[in-house]
Amino acid sequence: MPDTTLPLQHARTLHHSAEGGQDLIEIHSPDGVVELRIRLTPEGPVLQMQSVRLQLKAAESIDVESRSFSVRTTDSIDLHSDSTMHLTGQADIQVNAQGEVVVKGEKILLN
Repeated sequence: MPDTTLPLQHARTLHHSAEGGQDLIEIHSPDGVVELRIRLTPEGPVLQMQSVRLQLKAAESIDVESRSFSVRTTDSIDLHSDSTMHLTGQADIQVNAQGEVVVKGEKILLN
């Protein structure tokens, strides 16, 4: 199957190619940067995104399940819940900080 490129709005392009038994679908920015890549492999699809901002919004829930999950930021992380929040682990949980660790609560229960 020959490579196919289609023009999209805002000077973006959609590119499809097939190589090594895999389909590759990419959306390129006007300057050629890959913003979205979907590689269809025998094991399943692999999704890669690069954007200024990513928003996920669901009326009910967002569930993530994987063997490993990693988040890295250069600025900050803010976790907030208007209700109960749980952090659980089947092994050790470590908190490492270069600065102070502050725990505030009406009651702080240990063990």
